[in-house]
Amino acid sequence: SWNTAGPVVTDKVNHVKSILNHPQFGAPGKFIMNTEAALICGGPSDPPGLPPCDPDPGSAYELTKAYYVAKIYTIDKSLDLMSSVWYSVFGWRSSGLLYGDRSPRPAYTAFAVAQDAIGQADYEGKVNQYASVEGFKFSRANKIVWVLWSKDGQDHAVNVGSTPLAVYDALG
Repeated sequence: SWNTAGPVVTDKVNHVKSILNHPQFGAPGKFIMNTEAALICGGPSDPPGLPPCDPDPGSAYELTKAYYVAKIYTIDKSLDLMSSVWYSVFGWRSSGLLYGDRSPRPAYTAFAVAQDAIGQADYEGKVNQYASVEGFKFSRANKIVWVLWSKDGQDHAVNVGSTPLAVYDALG
């Protein structure tokens, strides 16, 4: 599940690629898209909207969704997916990027920040020298961009070796 291992998209993509690359199917190099990423409110047997998710921009649900958007976009980019599509702009079960009045939810802001940081970047590889931190390295316009997050929800010191030009969280 995503709360212990991160989004399952990596395992799914690797599985699909293994099938496409199998000699029986002979379809290596086909592009893959993530067509329905989302973080919904409630469990599978709950009616939509229940339990109620706090729509306040500072609520735990909205902030978790914002960080999930940045995480899934980064992972999809690292997997060289042709496309990474959030399920719905207005959402189902509070999963949207926009509120009903078309104002941005924190997840929309996180998507814009991620797109700005790595949308035109090239994936260079994993950043894996820090315990309990997952990281991805990208390059764009002769600059290196790292996207990092805690695997265990705790703060961790990260020594980048030199003073970075900028440091942002998922919300900019």
